[in-house]
Amino acid sequence: MTFFNDEIKQFKGLWKGGYFMGDPSNPVGRSCYEDMGYISIIHAIYQVCIRPYIDKNTTVLEIGPGRGAWTKTMLPAREIWCMDALSAKYNRFWAYIGKENRKKVRYLQIQDFSCKDLPDNYFDFLFSFEHFVIFHGRDNVNITQTYI
Repeated sequence: MTFFNDEIKQFKGLWKGGYFMGDPSNPVGRSCYEDMGYISIIHAIYQVCIRPYIDKNTTVLEIGPGRGAWTKTMLPAREIWCMDALSAKYNRFWAYIGKENRKKVRYLQIQDFSCKDLPDNYFDFLFSFEHFVIFHGRDNVNITQTYI
């Protein structure tokens, strides 16, 4: 697990204010994917991968929320748990999500890949956007497979 712990440490000092690609709820908003037609690609992802699956009965686990752009789109859920290598304060998570949502959203700053703070058999929906692609792996070990 030492390698995995070192992997977490690489995020310290990155993305001050929280990683933010754009607003997934904006149909014509910009993203780092540049212009790929009239509709924002992240809005299309929201429409297909989140909106149909989130309702007042859904319990969500989000890995790597950053500032909380995707989290905000999932607020209709009953409960949301977020895990990030960076603190909520550093990401300015609550400023973006709104402190009024603290009753339904939990934010965990992780120190390793153990997921020890998560309850078993609890979540209905798992979401992570772009976070598994930035892990490095070791000796051809797929860190994403290990993590999930």
